[in-house]
Amino acid sequence: MKRLFDPATPVPALASMAGITLFAVLFLHAETQSAVMGLSAGAVAALFALARFGWNARAIASFAGHSRLAQASVLIGVLVIVAVFHDQHFPLLMLASVLLYIVVCLGLNLQLGYAGVVNFAGAAFFGIGCYTAAVLTNHTALPHLVLVLAGGLMAAGIGSLIAVRGIVGLVVDRWTVDKAAEEATALGLTSPALKQFAVDYAQSHPRK
Repeated sequence: MKRLFDPATPVPALASMAGITLFAVLFLHAETQSAVMGLSAGAVAALFALARFGWNARAIASFAGHSRLAQASVLIGVLVIVAVFHDQHFPLLMLASVLLYIVVCLGLNLQLGYAGVVNFAGAAFFGIGCYTAAVLTNHTALPHLVLVLAGGLMAAGIGSLIAVRGIVGLVVDRWTVDKAAEEATALGLTSPALKQFAVDYAQSHPRK
């Protein structure tokens, strides 16, 4: 049994995702305040008990060692929830809202966590995508999946237009190494890896 739940195996990660999926289904199915409070209290107690037995560390290690399988299990969990509530609008609305905000948080993580750039302008592009989808919903009969893609493409297109200046600076003006480092600092790139990327690009594309 210990080998089965060893962190080196994907079992702890899959078991955790199965538990999260089950909790999500029960939580979205709850229709009374007492049921919601009971599920919330039960989840807190279960998390505390699992932490005492070291399950959290096992699950984290299992997720880290089997990232592809863990990502697939997340997708399967979402599909299971969608299948259970396929004919109920409110649970699907809640699920869609949570997934949208997860995407926003991932974007902030890329900017603040990896790039080190303090930038909250991503909310503007989030709004552009939402506004585009809302307008198309009111004035067209396009399928919902097409609307989601259209919103994402509109936000990405406007973001690409804003990024043209940086692309022109690197490709057309052929910045020197010093200029690339100066611009990286001006943009607020505190991540050494990204600063080095700018310098390496300038070195590989020298001014002719």
